[in-house]
Amino acid sequence: MKNKFGFTLAEILIAIVIIGVIATFTIHTAHNHAMKQKTEKKVAQFYSIINAAMRRSYIDNGILPELERSKMSYNGNVTWLMTYLLPYVNYVEYSNCGDTNSFRTNAVCVRLANGTLFEFVSGTDGGDILFFPDGQFFNSTNKSQRLQRKFFAFQFAKKLASNQNTISQTGFIEPYVFTWNGTRNGLINDSQYGCKNGSKGPWFCTKMLELNGWKIPNDYPW
Repeated sequence: MKNKFGFTLAEILIAIVIIGVIATFTIHTAHNHAMKQKTEKKVAQFYSIINAAMRRSYIDNGILPELERSKMSYNGNVTWLMTYLLPYVNYVEYSNCGDTNSFRTNAVCVRLANGTLFEFVSGTDGGDILFFPDGQFFNSTNKSQRLQRKFFAFQFAKKLASNQNTISQTGFIEPYVFTWNGTRNGLINDSQYGCKNGSKGPWFCTKMLELNGWKIPNDYPW
């Protein structure tokens, strides 16, 4: 049998295609891993920054007053922030980012010096804070924009449930757990806030990160 001393053109093309597919997959995997690490770091950093601000405010102002159990106006939210929170964080500006087509008409957006952004809003159930690690605000009521890697929900002085008057806490800002049943399954499959693809609003994703040491778990719907 005659020995082959080279490759045919077809064999070379097939090898190039295979190498290209492997390289594309490797680059995509590496990119996703880097993005996850960057997001983890920013969310954990925000949690640390915002609660350090709360502790400093407590020293200066004593026990912080509860948010009114009614929807404060935009100016009311700004006054609360300027009194109890913003003096203790390094921020660039704040603006009105309320959505006239939802209950979040009174929302305030605060851009931090590190390029990230958070939205603050008060309501009858307490305070909501949405953190945007990329610094790009979007209306969280728009289902097409509810991406689990784009925003992370926190709460302040929140009721345990809509039909209860018990407040979860007022001393610090925590991952969003409003109406959570206390189980990991509840964090994922809750019909309203579950951390899964297609969720109406994946607000429980922040709690999943906290329970995993601020690392994105393997079953996170990235």
